[in-house]
Amino acid sequence: MGALVSTKELSEQLGIKQAKIRRWKKEGVFTPIRVDSDDGKTLLYNIDCERIKFKIAQELLLEFTIKEIGKKFQKVFGKRNGNLLKELQRTKDEERFIEKYVEEIMSLEIE
Repeated sequence: MGALVSTKELSEQLGIKQAKIRRWKKEGVFTPIRVDSDDGKTLLYNIDCERIKFKIAQELLLEFTIKEIGKKFQKVFGKRNGNLLKELQRTKDEERFIEKYVEEIMSLEIE
């Protein structure tokens, strides 16, 4: 399920700057799955998870800050996207999938 990509590759595929990816990672929006075993420091992201989270975050930016979105994502998707990966394997309708999560995240209260 979904290729693992570096920050640079994620940046290219989503069409955003690497600095934004690093900032959003710091806030919990993007979540690396693991570190590259070849160099021991390159963070690797699941492209499918991050593409979905990017689309959801874009819709939520009108209502919430990046920090708030990151907290909500961690509650809903888990620290390493575990919940999101399971759901992605079962879904066929990406648009409905995104709508469902936008609704769920909008309704969450954050401490």
